[in-house]
Amino acid sequence: MAEIKIERGRRGGILPWILALALLVLVIWGVGRAMERRPAPAVHSGAAAADSLQDDTPPRLRQYAALGPGLRAAA
Repeated sequence: MAEIKIERGRRGGILPWILALALLVLVIWGVGRAMERRPAPAVHSGAAAADSLQDDTPPRLRQYAALGPGLRAAA
């Protein structure tokens, strides 16, 4: 009788390694983004001081803050 060799096939493949690597890159990128430090704004005097302030408040919140105290209750 002939001998039949049965070998185990390779499990998985390369796809799990690619997904794991992509997940690792995203985690490292997210941690780096969370730890990012912005440099302190430069202090200017005179006419340059007027251009040195940036307001990062969203426009919708600025509109709400511009309303008077009596109008906020009605809005």
